[in-house]
Amino acid sequence: MDIHMYRNHYQFAARRIRVALPMTVAIFLALDGRALGGLIVSDWALQNRVSVIANGTNTSNDSSYFSGSPAPIMTTRNSAVGDNISFMTYSFAWDGDTGNFRIDGIQSAGDATASDVESSASGNINFSTNVDSAVALRLRYDYALPNGFMDGHGTVSLYDENAGVLYGQFSYGGFSLGPVIGNFDKTAYVIIPAGCNCTLSYSMRLIVRDPLNVPATDNGTIELSITPLPEPTLVLPLALGAWMLHRRKIRATTCCILP
Repeated sequence: MDIHMYRNHYQFAARRIRVALPMTVAIFLALDGRALGGLIVSDWALQNRVSVIANGTNTSNDSSYFSGSPAPIMTTRNSAVGDNISFMTYSFAWDGDTGNFRIDGIQSAGDATASDVESSASGNINFSTNVDSAVALRLRYDYALPNGFMDGHGTVSLYDENAGVLYGQFSYGGFSLGPVIGNFDKTAYVIIPAGCNCTLSYSMRLIVRDPLNVPATDNGTIELSITPLPEPTLVLPLALGAWMLHRRKIRATTCCILP
């Protein structure tokens, strides 16, 4: 092998190193920063409740779910008084900088023996982020109010109380004096900054104050997904590496092979 071939091999290896080194450093810095950061779920307090007033007597049944379990979480809570129910399913998972939180509910309120019935679910999930993150916030809420003097409502909001910032909010439903069927499904996409001390707050509520007490029903889904944004320490070196690779390809097509 002559000296020209040795030199070609050396130049080829040097170009590979120049391309790979920035990418390797970027990934190392990003992973190192992520190891020190992350999504921290500090606590949550979730509750569903059924309250029935019949013959002047108030009968209620509560079911609460407080933080303390490690991720992932899949659990249900049910409150019931007679045929009046509030059944909730909680599915939470988070790891590193990403998280997914989903709450599903089915409720009914109203029977012929009661004068006032309420089925409701509400709660807060508190978390903080150490990196800028993209968030998708969704509320799906369907309800059927077959008679007058009924109220069906679904709400969800995401906010940082310390900073006084509301990142997203949906609210749907309301009081009805006649048969009403409603459907709502929307998703908001927002960016929350590193250091955000955020709260996800939600509620689903059915209230029946109908002399006939025809049952009202609702069902809904609350979803929150959190994904970290690409860090500058990763984007810039990767872009530099791509530019160097592109430059090497251009030089390879224009240079000559030495004799």
